[in-house]
Amino acid sequence: MHTCEPFDPESKGGAEHTVKIAKADLVPTEANLLEECPSFAELVDACERWCEKVNARTHRSAGAAPAERLATELSRLHVLAEDPHLLALGEERLVGFDPTISCGNVRYSTPDGHQRQLVLGQRLPQLLHRA
Repeated sequence: MHTCEPFDPESKGGAEHTVKIAKADLVPTEANLLEECPSFAELVDACERWCEKVNARTHRSAGAAPAERLATELSRLHVLAEDPHLLALGEERLVGFDPTISCGNVRYSTPDGHQRQLVLGQRLPQLLHRA
């Protein structure tokens, strides 16, 4: 039987940092938000402005603002068909121990953690995309 052990999110970094932000900024204990945001719609607007402010500043770990990174990622994303044709998924490639795949006598890097797994790759005019 596998069980989960509890952890203290305040003692961790990364995503758990949101607990600290929520306690400090989003759920103030000494302030009454009714004066600043008399309606729920105004509270939502205030939260959206705060998110825009935070997502516009450069973050240390990423080296860029989340809004910039999202814009870059969105430019590369496309909608997948509900039932794609098999060839549209790409060609199967086996990721080596190094972790790379071979396509047309050229080796391409893959994200870590895919060693010895089959992945799907698409040939595009100048790029090989991993699916």
